[in-house]
Amino acid sequence: MAKKIIQFHNWRANDITEELLLEVSRQGFTDIQTSPFQETRGISQWWDNYQPISFRIGNRLASKEDIKSLCERAKKYGLGVIQDIVMNHMASDWGDGKPSHCIPEEIRNREDFWHNHFRDTQDWNNRYEVTQFNMAGLPDLNTANPVIQKAFIYMISEYKSLGISGFRFDAAKHIELPDDPYCGSNFWDNIINACGHSYCYGEIIYERYNLMERYSRYMKIGTNWGDGLSQDKTVLWVESHDTYNDGQTRHLDDEQINREYLRLRRDCRDSDVLYFIRPKKDSWESSDCWKSEIVREANLL
Repeated sequence: MAKKIIQFHNWRANDITEELLLEVSRQGFTDIQTSPFQETRGISQWWDNYQPISFRIGNRLASKEDIKSLCERAKKYGLGVIQDIVMNHMASDWGDGKPSHCIPEEIRNREDFWHNHFRDTQDWNNRYEVTQFNMAGLPDLNTANPVIQKAFIYMISEYKSLGISGFRFDAAKHIELPDDPYCGSNFWDNIINACGHSYCYGEIIYERYNLMERYSRYMKIGTNWGDGLSQDKTVLWVESHDTYNDGQTRHLDDEQINREYLRLRRDCRDSDVLYFIRPKKDSWESSDCWKSEIVREANLL
């Protein structure tokens, strides 16, 4: 059965109450997805959640105790909890590729922890640049380093012990595959092995079939278009936190989003799907559009 995932973007774990989870379940969703809960600088901007400063779990959105409690609440209603996790990069103070001063010295000052290229990817068809250079000025972790891999393997084991049932890998296409020329590593072999039977999907957007197919040997592919991939290998969406926050889908009103979601479910019934809870217009509060009967109809197809 296809998963129907609802994304609680930038929500505190304790604000996802039993009452909300009951309604999520009644709407036909199978899983919830959280924002990253890795340690950050604590800036009250959504993008700060995607710029960690260490390998520790816990930030302004949730402590370990909060995560465990959320997983226990979700389990009561048959819901899995998918944890967004950032492994490609860490924070920069000025977007210049240099590790933030907030990153502990034992990480920041280890040259072998970083790809020593203080420049951003320019050629998006060049796999060496995409996987070894910085993304948008964020310092790129040396994911081939066994110490870095062990840190994330331990983080995954911690999440699993708290009750997390799945993972979404942010910026997955920026982390090398074993067969990438001149830069391949065993990162994904070791990470997916650590995940065990956990549900896994990676963010692989705006890419051609060949590359998505290569990543699909390790995980499901989170993308806004399948481009020939078998539906059972994809996680599709009408809107994501990225397309909303960068303005790509803000022109769509709530009803348009919901009807597109229904169309997506009808056309791609074997694909897993993601529903993003958008904020209300001109407000920090979250919209209730996910509670629509149209959404329930789509999920129950």
